[in-house]
Amino acid sequence: MDWLYRFTANDQYPDPTEEIDALCTLDMNDESTFILLAKRKSPPMSGASCGEIIGLCTSQGNRLILHGTATVAGDCIQGDTPPIMQPIYGNLAGRSFCPLKDLERVPRTELPENTLSHDKQQVFLMGQSFVKRLTTRAGAVRRTATRDFANAETPDTNWRFVRLASSRRSQPSPW
Repeated sequence: MDWLYRFTANDQYPDPTEEIDALCTLDMNDESTFILLAKRKSPPMSGASCGEIIGLCTSQGNRLILHGTATVAGDCIQGDTPPIMQPIYGNLAGRSFCPLKDLERVPRTELPENTLSHDKQQVFLMGQSFVKRLTTRAGAVRRTATRDFANAETPDTNWRFVRLASSRRSQPSPW
């Protein structure tokens, strides 16, 4: 597992396992499936890479409970709620969503110590975050959820360098 995503009770899903079931049902029906990320410009998991595995968890006491797994299906998107996800998340604007595939429900079990120690689970559960990265990518560069390749510079761009004038007079360099 590369990530943990903790589902919590909310108005729409007082039992967070119902949200996990709804996501699994979409995937089982070959529908595009997304998970909602935190409401921030660059939320945790917005830099997740295709193929990374997410543990779908809830919590009980000071322990994480594993209910399933999912695979990141591509780059995260930012914008309005994808239409297929509106029955689950409602109509939200300007939010980040991570695409998922291969969702699998597993029998409810405490998260194994070798995945995340009990002490680290307690620390994670005391914080406000509901996403935790378990692995580190070598040479990883933080990416944001928004991509705008239309305005990106390309290698064949004609570069023009501007000469900078100094306010101080200096002697010419001997080099």
